Amino acid sequence: MPGYRGAFSHGSAHWHPDFGLLIDRTWRLLASPATLRRTNIVAGLLLILVGLVIAMVQ
Repeated sequence: MPGYRGAFSHGSAHWHPDFGLLIDRTWRLLASPATLRRTNIVAGLLLILVGLVIAMVQ
């Protein structure tokens, strides 16, 4: 596509100079082993909770 610069190019009306830095910091935080472990535990508990709710409704 001629003239297409992508969603996060500097020509975008919503571009902010610190956006890339924010994404980088967020990625590093979420990629830490402790955060991944906590996320997996919470996701597992939520799945169990949803399963229990479905079992009670039927």
